[in-house]
Amino acid sequence: MAGKVYLVGAGPGDEGLMTVKGACLLQKADAVVYDRLVGPGVIAQIPEAAERIGVGKSPGEHSIPQEEINGLLLEKALAGKLVVRLKGGDPFLFGRGGEELEFLERNGIPFEVVPGVTSAIGGAAYAGIPVTHREFSSSVHIISGHGKGGPPAAMDYGALARLANQNGTLVFVMSVGVIGRIAEGLMAAGMDGGTPAAAVENAATPLQRSFICTLADIARVAENNAIQPPALFIIGAVCLLGRRFDWFGKLPLFGCRVLVTRPERSAGSLCERLRELGALVTPYPCIEIRALPVDIDFDEYDLLIFTSAAGVNAVFEPFFRERDLRRMTGKFFIAVGPRTRAELLKYGIRADFTPSVYNGESLAKELLTEFLNGGRPPGQIRAGLFRARDGAAGIKETLERGGLSVRDIAVYETAYVRQAAIGVNEFDFVTFTSAGCVAGFCRANAGAELSGVNAVCIGPGTAAAAENAGMRAMTADEASIESMIDRILEARNGTGAVQGKRDR
Repeated sequence: MAGKVYLVGAGPGDEGLMTVKGACLLQKADAVVYDRLVGPGVIAQIPEAAERIGVGKSPGEHSIPQEEINGLLLEKALAGKLVVRLKGGDPFLFGRGGEELEFLERNGIPFEVVPGVTSAIGGAAYAGIPVTHREFSSSVHIISGHGKGGPPAAMDYGALARLANQNGTLVFVMSVGVIGRIAEGLMAAGMDGGTPAAAVENAATPLQRSFICTLADIARVAENNAIQPPALFIIGAVCLLGRRFDWFGKLPLFGCRVLVTRPERSAGSLCERLRELGALVTPYPCIEIRALPVDIDFDEYDLLIFTSAAGVNAVFEPFFRERDLRRMTGKFFIAVGPRTRAELLKYGIRADFTPSVYNGESLAKELLTEFLNGGRPPGQIRAGLFRARDGAAGIKETLERGGLSVRDIAVYETAYVRQAAIGVNEFDFVTFTSAGCVAGFCRANAGAELSGVNAVCIGPGTAAAAENAGMRAMTADEASIESMIDRILEARNGTGAVQGKRDR
């Protein structure tokens, strides 16, 4: 039985611009055939079990012939697979989507189309340029600078000039090599050389560059700034609004390159928050979390203490496969910080106590002096401390000195992830949420010069590990993702720059 092909638009670069339907199909895919212009954040969402087939190459190189791509789609569909044909932007706007559907229809392969945000409109929006505006433009016209086979497409410059002169906006895609010829043709057809224009490179990504100029100057601006594909050229009065509405370029971490070494499962919140602030984020998990098989009798404990979100998952994922929350009546739940507290809440459990400073030492001290003050004598309180196999002993010792009966239970362990070496000095910041992440990073990049690495660390122990490895370390004020991001913002803005050694 034949499978099915879904022609899906991935949007212009920012993975958040992919439609919900497209993202859902991606998770179900058996095979994904994707183009070069699909953003890396979208590609990262492809399930590990799905077959990944890249069919696009950089400009100047020969792309895989369309006939070969068609053959791939047919082969995978005839094998009964759910195939996602993933295209940058919208598949029907100069994306050869119609050609591929013609082929599938001729061969009796069922298909569906999931539209995407086109770069011609979404990319312009990320440069602060509304392609229509009641005062400046009542129409928008999208033109390709290349036709079938690659040579410059024939253009009716007279018609285009008339449209633009009648309050229209012209958007040229795939035109980097011919924008000078296009500008000359428009001006020869009667368009004013002073008409506002814009060049937008790598639209809707943290590598975006945009330049506002005039029609007469656009070719010179493109050449002087070495504009490379993918790029848009926009012509019309609306371009001037880009100087006022450039919201994307004003994000506080716009263009900042950040490497995230956190385990893949837990890296999402940090990566997402950094991207929201405009950073170019590269996930580079250096360790992974492995739950340990443990048989926990929760009736033995009054206090359940969690020092990480990973510990919460390691305890409650197997718990909820066989039991429910009624077994937890009368228990008190302690979380080291907001991330751990939030993870508990996912299981329907509200933490009874979180320390004012998010680290193990503060948790132990404040638990004794604040939460337990005035309650039962500490010796009558039985505490279960759920954490990593290699967790520091300080928490247990502090609690026991305070009179608590504490059982230290290892519920997960960390293992190094084998990563290829990376250009460690190509990033503005590298984030570390544990000393294990530091060790894994150093293992993957053995022999690399690390003195130029700006390490943003979640706590003093992690910072000490980074510093011992030769990195320049910054320590978050609190053991939280938001506090780490605050340190990056401070350094980026020059209010908390890295000072050679650990600065906090």
